[in-house]
Amino acid sequence: MIELPLITSDTKELEPQGEKFWRSFSDLNNTDEFRKLAAEELLPGASDGPSGATRRQFLQIMGASMALAGLSACRRPEENILPFVRPPEDMIPGVPMNYATAMPFRGHLRPLLVESSDGRPTKIEGNPEHPHVQGASTVFEQAALLGLYDPDRSQRILRGDVKVTWVTVMEALSALTSNARIGVIAAPSSSMTIAKLRSDVSNRFNELRWVDYSSALQNGPSKGLNAVYDSSVTAQHHFDRASVIVSLDADFLSPTSPDNISNTRDFSAGRRIEDNGRMSRLYVVESQYTITGGMADNRKRLKSSDIPALAAALASAIGVSVSGGSAFTSDSFVTELARDLEQAGSNGLVVAGEGQSAEVHSIVAAINNAIGAVGNTVNYLNTGDSTDSTDLASLAQQASSGNLDALFILNCNPIFDTPADVDMASAIAAVPFTMHVGLHVDETARACAWHVPATHFLEAWGDGRSFDGTMSIVQPLIAPLYDDAKSDVELLGLLAGRAGDSGYDLVRETWGNIISGDFEKGWRRVLHDGYLDGTGYDKSSVSFKTSGIPSSVSGAGSGYEVVVRLDPKVLDGSYSNNAWMQELPDPTTKVVWDNVATMSPATAEELGVSMGLRSGTNYSDRITLSVGGRSIDLPVWIQPGTADGSIGVSLGYGREISSTRDQREAIFFDLDHYTDVYGSGALANGVGVNVAPLRITTSASVITGVSVSKSGGDYMIATTQDHGALPEEGLEVEKRGIFRMATVDEYLADPAFVGESEPAPFREDWADYPTLWEN
Repeated sequence: MIELPLITSDTKELEPQGEKFWRSFSDLNNTDEFRKLAAEELLPGASDGPSGATRRQFLQIMGASMALAGLSACRRPEENILPFVRPPEDMIPGVPMNYATAMPFRGHLRPLLVESSDGRPTKIEGNPEHPHVQGASTVFEQAALLGLYDPDRSQRILRGDVKVTWVTVMEALSALTSNARIGVIAAPSSSMTIAKLRSDVSNRFNELRWVDYSSALQNGPSKGLNAVYDSSVTAQHHFDRASVIVSLDADFLSPTSPDNISNTRDFSAGRRIEDNGRMSRLYVVESQYTITGGMADNRKRLKSSDIPALAAALASAIGVSVSGGSAFTSDSFVTELARDLEQAGSNGLVVAGEGQSAEVHSIVAAINNAIGAVGNTVNYLNTGDSTDSTDLASLAQQASSGNLDALFILNCNPIFDTPADVDMASAIAAVPFTMHVGLHVDETARACAWHVPATHFLEAWGDGRSFDGTMSIVQPLIAPLYDDAKSDVELLGLLAGRAGDSGYDLVRETWGNIISGDFEKGWRRVLHDGYLDGTGYDKSSVSFKTSGIPSSVSGAGSGYEVVVRLDPKVLDGSYSNNAWMQELPDPTTKVVWDNVATMSPATAEELGVSMGLRSGTNYSDRITLSVGGRSIDLPVWIQPGTADGSIGVSLGYGREISSTRDQREAIFFDLDHYTDVYGSGALANGVGVNVAPLRITTSASVITGVSVSKSGGDYMIATTQDHGALPEEGLEVEKRGIFRMATVDEYLADPAFVGESEPAPFREDWADYPTLWEN
C-alpha cells in the first residue's frame, strides 16, 4: 500500500527509484522559486514587522488564538449540573473540572467531556466512557470552543435593525392564534425534546409545516435505503470487520462524515496486520482526491457522474440485475472488485458517498445484501421517518403563495445556501411574521422581520442521540453570555405555550418518560456519564425488497461536472467565522482562508489555466463555472488524482455576517490595524466564494453539463503546502528517506524491520505498486 501524500524536499540522494514524493508542483519540478524558498530559513515576510499585510495571510494566526484572552462575564448556569468526576466539597479556584455534555453535529450528537476552569469552558475532548466515540473527537468539536467566544455573535433581539426586548417578542407571539398556519425550517436534530415540542406546537396551531433543512442536501442515502427496506433506516458500517472495502465516492474518513469518529477508529483497526497476515484491502473510486482515497490500496479516478454506471456494472458482475453499466462491463478494475467481494463474502463491504444518487445507494445495499454483509460489516439502524429536502421547495412555494402566517427559521441559513431553484428570499418576504434564531446576524437573519440570538450548545440544555442512537443530554457549562439568547428548545417551548418553563424544565420532562426506576438517581447518572446506556437504535434484521432495486441507471451528462462537498474546515459555513478553522490547512490542498476549484492537470491544460509559485507566494488563474444561466467565479487549484473533466468546489465561503464590533484593543502586545485578525467587521466576510448559486435541488452535489472558461489570472492563494521546505544541503545530513515501508509479507517475516534499518536512503521498487494518482 502507498499512503499519500508523503513529503520530502528535492535531493537526488533521497529520491526513491522510479517514483518521488513531493509536496507541490514547484517541488516536483525543482523550480528556481522553490529552491529559493527552501534556502531561506523563514517564509517571505515572516521576520518582518506588521506593515500592511492582509488578514488572509497565514502569518496572522495568533490573532485568532488571542480571542480567548481577557474574556469575562462567564456565568455558571443556575440549574444543577454534574461534573464527570466527583467534585470536592467546595470548588477550588484554578482547579479545572470536567463535565459530560454533547455537541449537535449534522443531526446527531457528538458526546464530549469539557474542561471548565473557574466557570469558563477551556478544553473540549470526546467522552471516553461513551460506547460510540470512546473519547475521540474531530477538529469541529475542538474548534467549537472558539465559537462560544466569537466576538461577532449576535447579542440582542432585533426587529429589523431596531433592538427590542423579550416583552415585545412575547406580545408578537401572543398575536398568533390557534388558526395560524405555522412553518418551521430547522437544522436536522435527533433531540427527543424537540420532537415532543414539535408535536405540542402542531397540536396548538391549525397547521404546522416542518422542514429539517440540511445545507448538504444529500438525500441519496435515505431515499435509496428506504426504497429497498421496509422502514426508514441508516447504514452503520463496521470497517474493522471487513477484509475487502469498496468505496464509491465515499470519503468516510473525512471529518465532515456524520460517523467519522467510529469510521476512523474501525478502519484503523482493520488495517492492523494480524498474525495470519490479514489486513483489510481498500478500493476507492472517486472524482476528487480525498483523505479516504489517500489510504487506498487501489484507487480509480472517475467522474462522479459516471459512478452510477460503474455501480451497475459491479452489481451485475455479482449477480444483481441492473442495466446501464455497459461502459464498465469489461473494465478490469470492476472485474477485480467483483472477484474480491465474492471471495470476501460476509466480510466484504461496499460504501456509497453521501452525494451519490438514491439509485446508487439502492444498488450498493443490494450488493451488500447479495454478498451476505448485512449483520456483519453493515447494520441498518431503524431511525424513524426523516423529512426530505424537497419539502423545503414545497414550503417555500406555500409561503410565496401567501398560505403561511408565520415562519420560524432555527439555526440554519437557507438564504445563504439554498439551491438556486428555491427562492427563499421571496418566500420569507411573503410571510407576515418571520423570525430567525441563530448565532449570528447572518444572511437569513437580515431577510427576516425578527432575529433572536441563539445560545451556544455550551450554554443550553438539550438532548439527542449519537450516530448509533445512544441517548445523551446536552448540559450547559455556563449560563448564556447574552441575556437575550434562546435555544431551539426554549423557542419551541414558547410556541407550544410553555413560556414559564426553562430549557432545563423541558428536557427534564422529556427524560421523565425515558428514565426508568428512580428518576432523580437516573437523571444524575445520565448527567454524570453523559449518556444513557442501552438506548441505541434497533439493529434487528430488516426485510430487503428486491423490488426496490433500480432496473437501470441513467448515463452521465455531457461537458464538465462540478462536485460540491462540505468543506473539511468550515463545513457548510457554520465554522466560517471561526479563525482556527479558517487557518486550518485543507487536508489535500493545504489551502487556508479560501476555497478553490480543484481539477486535474489534464483538465487545466485543456482549459488553458495554470498555477505556480512566485516570490514565495502561490498564484493561480481564475475560472467561471456556468450552468442553467447561473455562474460563479473561483481560483484554480491543480490537484493530481482528480478525474479529468471533474471540478471540485467547497461550500461554506462567501459569507455576509453583520457585526457592529470595533477593532479590538491590544492585549499582551501591540496590535495594529493589520495584524489583528479580529479587526472591524465579521471575520468570515470577504473570504472565498459562495458556490450555492450553482446548485439546484435535484443536483446539489453533482452538477453536470457545466461550461468552464478562464476569467482571469494572478489570484493569490494562501497555502502551507511549501512551508518547512529544506534545501538539498539540509537533507544530506540525514541520508535517509522520510519514512520506511515494507510489504505485508516482509513485515510478517521481520516485524522489527524499522528499527533494524540502516540510516540510509530507503529505496523501493515502485514498479510493483499501482499509482493512486492517475489510474
